[in-house]
Amino acid sequence: MKVKHYATFKTDLGSDKLDKEAWERLRMDTSESAYCIEDSVDLYEQNCKKYSIYCNSAKTICKILKQNNCRHIITVGTGKGILEWYIKKYMPDLYVECTDYAEETIDKLKKVFADCDDLHAFDMLEGDYGSFNKEAFVIFFRVSTELNYKQWRQCFKKMHDAGIRNIIFVPDEIASVSVAKREITTHMKNRLKKKKDTFCGWIYSADEYRKLFQKSGYQAVKKVKSDILHLFVLKKV
Repeated sequence: MKVKHYATFKTDLGSDKLDKEAWERLRMDTSESAYCIEDSVDLYEQNCKKYSIYCNSAKTICKILKQNNCRHIITVGTGKGILEWYIKKYMPDLYVECTDYAEETIDKLKKVFADCDDLHAFDMLEGDYGSFNKEAFVIFFRVSTELNYKQWRQCFKKMHDAGIRNIIFVPDEIASVSVAKREITTHMKNRLKKKKDTFCGWIYSADEYRKLFQKSGYQAVKKVKSDILHLFVLKKV
């Protein structure tokens, strides 16, 4: 099952769908508080402390990392880096490497997330996963829904071919009948109100994700499901 996902933004993205340029606008526009990266360390850390979902998710992920004696993580699609900020607080000796495909996002994040060990631009579709540390856990946390199924297959195949052994995958949301109804209803209401809806991609069901993992050569060895997250721990077969 897959569901079309739309969102409304305060700023004019100059596009009807999310893309690299749109994300860079969202990261820079202070009116988009959920997406914009703050201009100072104090403001950034104050914002990080507001989000209990990231705090609780970081605790769950750190528990998994410790169980696997993990010393290095690489996050793909880091965004504001809130999860990574919490993980670094809970595991200060862990090597935290953050990547995002929007270079302006990385440049701005470097100014406020000083404890991060490495921050650099990386395109999850076109990038070379062979450059990643094979012993690291690659983390996709609430990753953007803009990738379609074919693109996700491409991404996972590249990781498998590069020898990436460990992945923690946390979808932004899991598709269901109730989620589909919500998305359709919200989209129709916005159209009636003449509010601009931006197409943000696809929400997939847990079954679709499991098929994706299996076809790509990964096995889900652990699943965590709660009110705040749906997490898969994947191992290369």
